[in-house]
Amino acid sequence: GEGEAKIEVTGIHQSGADALNVKVGDAVLKGNVVVHENSLFVYTADASYCFQLKVPEFSVTDGAGGDGCVAPMAGKVVKLIAAAGQSFSKGDQLVILEAMKMEHVVKAPRDGVVKDVMCAEGDFVEGKKL
Repeated sequence: GEGEAKIEVTGIHQSGADALNVKVGDAVLKGNVVVHENSLFVYTADASYCFQLKVPEFSVTDGAGGDGCVAPMAGKVVKLIAAAGQSFSKGDQLVILEAMKMEHVVKAPRDGVVKDVMCAEGDFVEGKKL
């Protein structure tokens, strides 16, 4: 629609108690941020902006040829639902990560049994690992 453009938010950093800096290309927007469903709203002193968020995809491989479940971005483990030896079904929640002030649920891509848990609540995990 009118006023729409495809641009990418490349970073979000806290700049005060209530405000965040949102890096969009080479520009930095300073203001309040609200996340609702798949939208990121940025309210500055001069204008407001709405960005559509990509829903992260989770992989079934650990990147080293192994058979694991990995997250596409770095984040903090806020809730560990899976336990070693636990059976799960496709779509079951395994882990909840916090990244960029949002929670991301890692769901089982298929039925199986948790072989090993390589993280704990409070751990920071790198992207493409978990």
